[in-house]
Amino acid sequence: MSIPLEHLFKRCLSAGLRLALGSAATESLDTRFAPGASPRIFVIRQHNQLGDMLCAVPLLRALRLRYPDSWISLLARPVNYEPMVGNRYVDEVIKFDKREFVGREGGSLLHFPGYARLLRKKRFDIAVVPSTVSTSFTSDLLAF
Repeated sequence: MSIPLEHLFKRCLSAGLRLALGSAATESLDTRFAPGASPRIFVIRQHNQLGDMLCAVPLLRALRLRYPDSWISLLARPVNYEPMVGNRYVDEVIKFDKREFVGREGGSLLHFPGYARLLRKKRFDIAVVPSTVSTSFTSDLLAF
């Protein structure tokens, strides 16, 4: 079975970043924030599947119940952006269109650093990437 070149590149880049930057230990929200705290939480669910986005709703609900005064931002692809706008557990839905950075529609990786700077200006305290069947390098990069 051959691995597509893009997947091989992502695996190598991910391994290189882990080596260069070190692997931070994952800590629970409860360890980092006391109940009643109001952290700025960034949830990254940037895949196209609506079913996967709907499966993230219980996570959003649990975060809202545990941290009612927190600011919760959800990153979503264009296909899932509209269904999630107005979700009562989310304060903000951020649209992420991967085609702006890769693809045939004129996307350029040179646009990504500017997008990352816009996200960093939001000063999130923690990023959450819900687990799926496969690891998403893009989601992990956005979380970083």
